[in-house]
Amino acid sequence: MPQITRDSHYVPQATLKRWSEDGKNVRAYRLLVSHDEVAPWQPRPIRSIARQRDLYTTTSEDREADEFETYITRNFEEPGQAAIEKLIERSPLSPDEWRDIARFVALQQLRTPLYFLEYIERAGPQIEASLAAVMAEYERIGAIKPSLSGTPGSTFLRDSLRVSISQPPEAPGQLVVQPVVRSSRSMWMDSIRHHLTKNVSNICEHRWRAVEPAGNVEWPITDHPVLNINYHGPDRYDFGGGWGHPGSEFFMPVSPRLAVYTQVGAKATGRFAFTADQTAAVLNLALERAWRWIVFRNPQDLAEVRPREVSAERFAQEQQAWQQWHVMHSDSELEFDALPSA
Repeated sequence: MPQITRDSHYVPQATLKRWSEDGKNVRAYRLLVSHDEVAPWQPRPIRSIARQRDLYTTTSEDREADEFETYITRNFEEPGQAAIEKLIERSPLSPDEWRDIARFVALQQLRTPLYFLEYIERAGPQIEASLAAVMAEYERIGAIKPSLSGTPGSTFLRDSLRVSISQPPEAPGQLVVQPVVRSSRSMWMDSIRHHLTKNVSNICEHRWRAVEPAGNVEWPITDHPVLNINYHGPDRYDFGGGWGHPGSEFFMPVSPRLAVYTQVGAKATGRFAFTADQTAAVLNLALERAWRWIVFRNPQDLAEVRPREVSAERFAQEQQAWQQWHVMHSDSELEFDALPSA
């Protein structure tokens, strides 16, 4: 069996190194801890932050594979990081290099555990829509025999979602329609691949800019570093900004003193700096959007801005869930692949 990538770094180590003084460690603030005695800021090896074993590994028959990891690394991460290095060095960027950065931001928005959790919450309506499409198709063609098929109108889920249609013996003429999901991991990865192949052109068309914070302020990097915001004021905003939605804003730090930014529909170009008020607002939004980790080059008191959750029970439950991640999803994927095709 060939060696595959097991450690999935959903924030690249190359990104985290820009917040490191020795190239090996960063100062990290953990948002969920087991007890109060855990120091707020601790040095952490870069290789251990924002990573999860087998996050993107897939299982089929007796084979595990890391094709998805290879795909996003070669096509999005590596070209994006190369362009970001040039941006940090203040070298001129070509339009293609700006598109590489936009594609990198798009990937970074989609690939984190926080996005996975939010995607699964939204998946229910997608599945319901698929069931409705299947029923409409079966009613149209008049077929009522039991079958298992892909979902019409949802091609990006065809490899991870099927629909089981059966007639219960006790109710002749009635259909029972049930979704059969390969695994929530598979659905998530199919969704990412769909967006990165079919929809990524939207985010590449925007006017991307380099932006610095005001004064001597530095940006943090978190385990969900992309902000996609609909911002209307300090108390009127949400994190549902869309790639083609006019007015939505996207922001991602690429070093402690530099970030990339765009607003959908804006025409301005060139490097600029946020005002002090803008810097403070974006900084608070970045901290609010963090899931489990915040990294600063110069640690500061975050107790009021983003207090930690202290819970031995919650901490243990989450650790156990991550330990079971690969086994749970692999078992589901194998069961799905063993189902008969339509």
